[in-house]
Amino acid sequence: AIVGLPGGTAIFHGLGSAGGALFGGLVREERLLRGTGSRVAHVGRMALVILGTWPDARWPSPSRVQHVLGIRHRGLGRKLALGAHHGDLPEAEQRVVVADLCEVEAVEAFVGRAPPPTIDAPLEEDLMDLWNEAAWA
Repeated sequence: AIVGLPGGTAIFHGLGSAGGALFGGLVREERLLRGTGSRVAHVGRMALVILGTWPDARWPSPSRVQHVLGIRHRGLGRKLALGAHHGDLPEAEQRVVVADLCEVEAVEAFVGRAPPPTIDAPLEEDLMDLWNEAAWA
């Protein structure tokens, strides 16, 4: 779901930390927030948090996931703490390891289902606190 939070928006992906990091990289690399005044503030295991709003007409293409993995696999490897010698592996092997940890197929399936539904209705305060906490986890 795409949920409005105080001061921002959360896209709940449920891809885990590694898959979420790849999804966040996809949003950044594809410049989906360009010209909106919004920016990615946090990428967690449950959600991507944006300061500002998500542009309704934009959604990444699953065909771009592998491309972004190719560009960002080194940084993702560092973020996933794959160790000091991960960079010594041949590049193709580095990419395979990061792709497996990020569960590339799950990320492609998530973005391939089109944008998740947007929750526009105001949430009760206790429910909003729950959504907000989950977004920043």
